[in-house]
Amino acid sequence: MRPSVVCCVGLLVVGLVLVGCAAQGQGPMTWLDRPLDGAKLPLGPVTIQAHASDADGVGSFEFFVDDTLLVTVPAAGGLLEEGTAGWTPTEPGTYTIRARGVDSQGSVGSEASSVIVVGELAEPTPSPTYAAPPVGPPSSPVPPTATVVPITATPLSPTFTPTSSPVPPTATMVPPTSAPTAPLSPPPTIVSFQANPSSIAEGECTTLSWAVEGALTGVWLDGEGAFDHDSTNRCPGATTTYTLVARSPGGEDQASVTVTVTEAPTPTPTVPPLDTTPPDIVNPQAEPDEILKEGPGCPAYSRTTTVSATVTDAGGVASVVARWNLGSDSEEVAMTFSGGDVYEAVLGPFNSTGQLLIVIVAWDQAGNTAQVGPLTVQVDQCVT
Repeated sequence: MRPSVVCCVGLLVVGLVLVGCAAQGQGPMTWLDRPLDGAKLPLGPVTIQAHASDADGVGSFEFFVDDTLLVTVPAAGGLLEEGTAGWTPTEPGTYTIRARGVDSQGSVGSEASSVIVVGELAEPTPSPTYAAPPVGPPSSPVPPTATVVPITATPLSPTFTPTSSPVPPTATMVPPTSAPTAPLSPPPTIVSFQANPSSIAEGECTTLSWAVEGALTGVWLDGEGAFDHDSTNRCPGATTTYTLVARSPGGEDQASVTVTVTEAPTPTPTVPPLDTTPPDIVNPQAEPDEILKEGPGCPAYSRTTTVSATVTDAGGVASVVARWNLGSDSEEVAMTFSGGDVYEAVLGPFNSTGQLLIVIVAWDQAGNTAQVGPLTVQVDQCVT
């Protein structure tokens, strides 16, 4: 059995055992597949891969670089799920990669972490060491005690006698063979990515939808993790370009769509037509139209009269009054609404004889006015 198959079978068995052991509601158990703890990587794109297991199903992965959330990657909700994220460090250094799973109930599980070194770290340059100069007066030179003996060169006699012909090799040279490398999966394909509608007015919304095919390690919409077949609503305040990125071990595919936002037209205020029509006053009357003033012997006679009229206006009636005059006496009395567009008021009692003159005046909501009259009521002396 090939090592890769054994590795995959072992990983599956470990995941299933962890799923069976995990208690519900405690969050997924997570472990990092890569990069491993202590890894030294070149400065460039880094692929982060993790697995998680949970009895309630794994809903998503959260990937961190040091204490900063890098991305949230959705999962399919299975008992054992895999999540992958891409990260491109901007400078060499030592980083802590962390990953944790969130189950379908929203419970956050344990963290898995790796401390890695990215890029070549500069080796410290040793400082040059200098010998300290001697202190004090120089001492007298010490003559050497060794005797120099000259070396006499003795010629060597050759002991190697070449053969007449070279000896051919007895073994056949076989070039080394390397183990075959498994081919990478093809890059993913963004089948469709569109906005409907692609042109909206300010304050309106559009629907972004997409479909991605291929062996994926992740899909991102403007850096936010997404599913391979999905849609979402967006309500931009200005013209905006959205970018969809799909990645797999074999490469990546990218597509963009632009939503054009047009400025909403400024509404033109509607000026209502000027109301110049006064109210309409019809059927004015005074009942009774003959009354008696108070006098000895006739206290039961009426000394008041009731004035009424029908008043209408398309813009609404504001007020109605009755103005009366009897000799040197005069007064203005407000008429009240009694139903059916009828207004009325009681005038009196009167204690002077003569002819009572009554004028009805009405105003509408626009300030237009109308009047009718005078109505006449005869006021006589009570005769006993």
